[in-house]
Amino acid sequence: MTSKISGSPMDAYAALARPAAAGARSGATTPTAAPGATDSVQLTDRALLLQDASALAHQASGIDTAKVETVSRALRDGSYRIDPQAIAAKMLQSEREIYG
Repeated sequence: MTSKISGSPMDAYAALARPAAAGARSGATTPTAAPGATDSVQLTDRALLLQDASALAHQASGIDTAKVETVSRALRDGSYRIDPQAIAAKMLQSEREIYG
Protein backbone atom coordinates (compact mmCIF):
# COMPACT_ATOMS: atom_id res chain seq x y z
CA MET A 1 0.00 0.00 0.00
CA THR A 2 1.27 3.49 -0.77
CA SER A 3 0.32 6.75 0.87
CA LYS A 4 0.61 10.25 -0.55
CA ILE A 5 2.83 12.42 1.67
CA SER A 6 1.16 15.80 1.66
CA GLY A 7 -1.55 17.64 3.53
CA SER A 8 -2.17 16.95 7.19
CA PRO A 9 -2.06 13.61 9.01
CA MET A 10 -5.83 13.85 9.37
CA ASP A 11 -6.15 13.86 5.56
CA ALA A 12 -4.22 10.59 5.38
CA TYR A 13 -6.38 9.09 8.12
CA ALA A 14 -9.56 10.16 6.34
CA ALA A 15 -8.35 8.55 3.10
CA LEU A 16 -7.70 5.27 4.92
CA ALA A 17 -11.09 5.38 6.63
CA ARG A 18 -13.09 5.93 3.42
CA PRO A 19 -13.06 2.31 2.18
CA ALA A 20 -14.53 1.13 5.49
CA ALA A 21 -17.30 3.71 5.28
CA ALA A 22 -18.05 2.73 1.68
CA GLY A 23 -18.26 -0.95 2.69
CA ALA A 24 -20.76 -0.08 5.40
CA ARG A 25 -23.05 1.46 2.79
CA SER A 26 -22.90 -1.59 0.57
CA GLY A 27 -24.58 -3.87 3.07
CA ALA A 28 -21.69 -4.73 5.40
CA THR A 29 -22.54 -4.57 9.07
CA THR A 30 -20.70 -2.45 11.56
CA PRO A 31 -20.56 -2.96 15.30
CA THR A 32 -22.95 -0.85 17.33
CA ALA A 33 -22.96 0.04 21.00
CA ALA A 34 -25.33 -1.70 23.35
CA PRO A 35 -28.37 0.38 24.32
CA GLY A 36 -27.54 2.64 27.23
CA ALA A 37 -23.78 2.19 26.83
CA THR A 38 -21.77 5.38 26.80
CA ASP A 39 -18.18 5.92 25.83
CA SER A 40 -16.19 9.03 26.49
CA VAL A 41 -12.83 10.36 25.52
CA GLN A 42 -10.84 12.96 27.40
CA LEU A 43 -7.92 14.68 25.74
CA THR A 44 -4.94 15.77 27.80
CA ASP A 45 -3.85 19.40 27.85
CA ARG A 46 -0.89 18.42 25.68
CA ALA A 47 -3.17 16.76 23.12
CA LEU A 48 -5.42 19.82 23.01
CA LEU A 49 -2.37 22.07 22.54
CA LEU A 50 -1.12 19.84 19.73
CA GLN A 51 -4.56 19.91 18.11
CA ASP A 52 -4.61 23.73 18.24
CA ALA A 53 -1.05 23.98 16.90
CA SER A 54 -1.90 21.59 14.08
CA ALA A 55 -4.92 23.68 13.10
CA LEU A 56 -2.85 26.89 13.10
CA ALA A 57 -0.08 25.28 11.06
CA HIS A 58 -2.62 23.98 8.55
CA GLN A 59 -3.98 27.53 8.09
CA ALA A 60 -0.54 29.19 7.83
CA SER A 61 1.01 29.87 4.44
CA GLY A 62 4.58 29.30 5.64
CA ILE A 63 5.72 32.57 4.08
CA ASP A 64 6.97 35.48 6.17
CA THR A 65 5.36 38.22 4.11
CA ALA A 66 6.95 41.02 6.17
CA LYS A 67 10.43 39.65 5.48
CA VAL A 68 9.64 39.19 1.79
CA GLU A 69 8.49 42.81 1.58
CA THR A 70 11.62 44.04 3.40
CA VAL A 71 13.95 42.17 1.03
CA SER A 72 11.92 43.23 -2.02
CA ARG A 73 12.12 46.88 -0.97
CA ALA A 74 15.89 46.59 -0.39
CA LEU A 75 16.35 45.00 -3.83
CA ARG A 76 14.31 47.77 -5.49
CA ASP A 77 16.20 50.62 -3.85
CA GLY A 78 19.62 48.96 -4.22
CA SER A 79 20.37 48.72 -0.50
CA TYR A 80 20.36 44.90 -0.34
CA ARG A 81 23.88 43.72 0.41
CA ILE A 82 25.14 40.16 0.06
CA ASP A 83 27.64 39.00 2.70
CA PRO A 84 29.60 36.07 1.23
CA GLN A 85 31.24 35.35 4.61
CA ALA A 86 27.84 35.00 6.30
CA ILE A 87 26.58 32.75 3.50
CA ALA A 88 29.66 30.51 3.77
CA ALA A 89 29.32 30.33 7.57
CA LYS A 90 25.65 29.30 7.29
CA MET A 91 26.51 26.64 4.69
CA LEU A 92 29.19 25.18 6.98
CA GLN A 93 26.83 25.27 9.94
CA SER A 94 24.21 23.42 7.90
CA GLU A 95 26.78 20.80 6.87
CA ARG A 96 27.75 20.24 10.51
CA GLU A 97 24.10 19.89 11.55
CA ILE A 98 23.40 17.33 8.82
CA TYR A 99 26.59 15.28 8.92
CA GLY A 100 27.90 15.95 12.43
